[in-house]
Formats: sequence, structure tokens, C-alpha cells
Amino acid sequence: ENEILNNPYTRLNLPSSCMGPHNHTFFEFNIVENGMCYQSVDNGIVNECTKGEVHLIRPYEIHDISFSNKNSVWRDIYIKVDTFKQICSLFGNDFYNKILSIKEPLRYKTTSEEFNIFQKKISRLSQMLLNKEQYIIEIDVIYKSIIMDIIEKIIEKDITIKANAPEWLNDLYLRLTYYDYVELTITEIVQKTGFSQGYISNLFKKYYGETIISYHNKMKVLYSVNMLGKMKIIEIANSLGWENPKNYSIEFKRVYGVSPKAYELMLRKHLQKNK
Repeated sequence: ENEILNNPYTRLNLPSSCMGPHNHTFFEFNIVENGMCYQSVDNGIVNECTKGEVHLIRPYEIHDISFSNKNSVWRDIYIKVDTFKQICSLFGNDFYNKILSIKEPLRYKTTSEEFNIFQKKISRLSQMLLNKEQYIIEIDVIYKSIIMDIIEKIIEKDITIKANAPEWLNDLYLRLTYYDYVELTITEIVQKTGFSQGYISNLFKKYYGETIISYHNKMKVLYSVNMLGKMKIIEIANSLGWENPKNYSIEFKRVYGVSPKAYELMLRKHLQKNK
């Protein structure tokens, strides 16, 4: 517990013989940065964790980890419960409880491209932590964006649909979640269902905890991050259905805490420092 008080963001773990079984009151992502590690959770099966693999450790889960050789390295990213709840709320009102209810260990194997993106963001975060007072806002933004990226990847292939919701509504939810409708307007999306917008909105909020407009805007914001730096902000806004870029900025800030222009500036600074 003292570790997160002194360093509430991240820690790089260099090779040691073993980190004994332990648990804690906060969430923790383990990312294998090199080599191979072995980890078990709650005395379960010992899993081989290869480079690029990510594990989510939840509060009070007993876990231990050991290294395969001297070249093996993994990183911890710590998340306080309140912060994790705040981020989970972006994925739905009941998403936090869903994360806690899943019995099996939560793990994900990144692609080379995804791992490189994580590494660049983590590298930038580590650099900013050397001058915390200078980068207070930037640290919070990039730290939360790393966590959001990882959560999104872990759940991307195993999103739990609502068993009691109509099949067509679950299909709509999944298409929104996987960005199939990211460039469509709500009117165009509604037309595909054959129902009225009011009827869909009421059902969507009943089963997924928020309006379809709110969820669609959130998915568009998450999608738009990969477009920053490659297109002008006004072009991104227009391509995703915002005629007024200010409305895009409002939605972006609601998710990431800063404007898209500020986020893009941080990305540009990061790229310049890593040339």
C-alpha cells in the first residue's frame, strides 16, 4: 500500500527471483515489457505471460509473479478505486460491477502496433513524472488514456450483451461499440432499426444505462483519438457528424478532461521528444 502512496502511477519491475503472493486495495495493470513472466491469481493456474501481455489485478486478488530470466521485465500501473470507477463509467453505468464479477483472470495479448503505442505513452508518462509540478494536467490525461486503452482492449473481444434485451438492440449496441456506425448520424442509425428514435432511446437507457446519443458520441470520441495529428480538428469533427467543432470539443473534454487541441499538442510534443 505504501508503494502507491509514494508513486500513484507506475513502477518498472526489474528481474528478481520472485515477488511473493500479495494483494492490495487498488487496481493494477501488469504489462510484460520484455521476456517472459509467470503469474497466478488466487492460487489458480500459473500463466505464462509473454512480451506485450497485459493483466488486470483487482483489489484483494492474491497474486504472485516470477521471472523466466534476467532479461524479463514487467511494469505495474496502479489505479485507485475512485479513479477506476470514474473511467469505467465511460463504458456504462454497470461496467465497474461487471469487471468485479468476472471470475476468470482478465488478460489480453496486445498486437505489435498496440504494444508500441502503449510503450510510447508510458515512456511519455515516465518523462513527465520527473517534473510532476510542470505537467500536472498532462500526467492525469495521458495516465487515464493509457488505462482507457487497456480496458477497451481487454473487453473488446468479450463484451457482455444484455441477455434480457431484444436481439436487435444488442446488435445495435455491439455495432456502436465496435465503431461500425461511427460515421453515421443518429437518424441514419435509427432508420436501420425500423423503430422510432424515442422508442430506441428509452430501451437503450433501460438496458445500457445511458441514452443512445450519449453512447454514440462517446464512441465517436474514442475513435477520433487515432485521427488527431493526421487530420485537422474541424475535419475530424465534420467526418464524425459534428457540424460545429465546438460540440466535438465539448464531448471530447467530457471523456478525456482536455480539449482535442490540447490532447493533440501533447501527442505532438511526445512524438518530437521520441524522434
